[in-house]
Amino acid sequence: MVGEVDSTPAREVFDMTDQGQAKEKIGEFLVKIGAMKQWQVEDILKVQKSGDLRMFGEVAISLGYIDDAALMKYVESKSKSA
Repeated sequence: MVGEVDSTPAREVFDMTDQGQAKEKIGEFLVKIGAMKQWQVEDILKVQKSGDLRMFGEVAISLGYIDDAALMKYVESKSKSA
């Protein structure tokens, strides 16, 4: 209706594709291709929740969990699906 405010959190909006399906998150992708373990993803999410404003990939690289090549695989996979 006109005048109603959309209550969908912004993060959810950005996690959706045009078809309404959730996009694969970077951590899920990196675990799927064997570049990271699930515990490492959880570790990075804890770091971010504690106030670290860096992007997931930046934290992962700084902790030594992945290298630039793994991050580029994710970026390439997103450009193919766009």
